[in-house]
Amino acid sequence: MVFLFPCLLEASRDNSMGSEKKKGTITKDRIFQAAMAVFARHPYQAASMRMIGQEGEFDHPLINYYFPTKAILFEAVTESICRKVYASNLEWYAGLQGQSLKKAFPLYLDRLIEHHKEHPEIFRILALNLAQADSVSDIPGYSYFLELLELHARTFTNTLKPSCSNEDVIIFTSSFNSLVINFLGSEGTHAGMLSLEPGSDAYYEWVKKSLVYLFLPRLREML
Repeated sequence: MVFLFPCLLEASRDNSMGSEKKKGTITKDRIFQAAMAVFARHPYQAASMRMIGQEGEFDHPLINYYFPTKAILFEAVTESICRKVYASNLEWYAGLQGQSLKKAFPLYLDRLIEHHKEHPEIFRILALNLAQADSVSDIPGYSYFLELLELHARTFTNTLKPSCSNEDVIIFTSSFNSLVINFLGSEGTHAGMLSLEPGSDAYYEWVKKSLVYLFLPRLREML
């Protein structure tokens, strides 16, 4: 498979730049951050370049200089969040080897949830758009998400060395990812159904307990 964001698997390159390029990068970063904020509130089909311009407090035609279409901008956002989730997932595994599953799995979840608290827009964007799409072609950059799932399954296999089949690994990791995206990306809805405050410690504790309850027994069988 040819990876769509090989930067995940390679050391980052030197990023030195002249003053004009640096100025352009700052402007591009402002656009990108504004787009992240808008796409976290509105699905791709409903969001607009005008909304992004208003969010970043700049004229929306400026966006077209760096991102000619909304699809190109959304694809860049999708690539970025998938890259961040993959890199973070590697860190969540750190130091878990040698610990009992009863301790290691909850610790992994603690790290995942803490990352979500710091970057709530990531799972929100995924939840909004995966729910809205009728087919793969409806979401620009959907291939990055598919690649993320494959990389997650590969990391799981390489790190934990499960004794089960690869098909079981795919089922496990895909189911886990789907619930995490829903529980964290749509936490307002789920917390409301439980009469809990979105973003509260009580809600995140419920998420953690639920994931442990559902996945720890199966994880024990797989390892």
